[in-house]
Amino acid sequence: MLALLVIDMQRGLFEAPDSRHDEKGVVQRINSLAEAVRAASGVVSYIQHEGPKGEAFEPGSAGWESEPH
Repeated sequence: MLALLVIDMQRGLFEAPDSRHDEKGVVQRINSLAEAVRAASGVVSYIQHEGPKGEAFEPGSAGWESEPH
């Protein structure tokens, strides 16, 4: 079985004051890989980091949500 595990690709990472290298390119490549895995009847799983209340990765907050495709 083919599988892709995507870890901590959340909005809070992209809202941080320090920029990430090739943010858009990384998201595009992950999305392309996910499409290919699904097309091959594989499974794509997402793991989200959870932070304490009031911080960027608080469950249910905007920063905790997965980065949009």
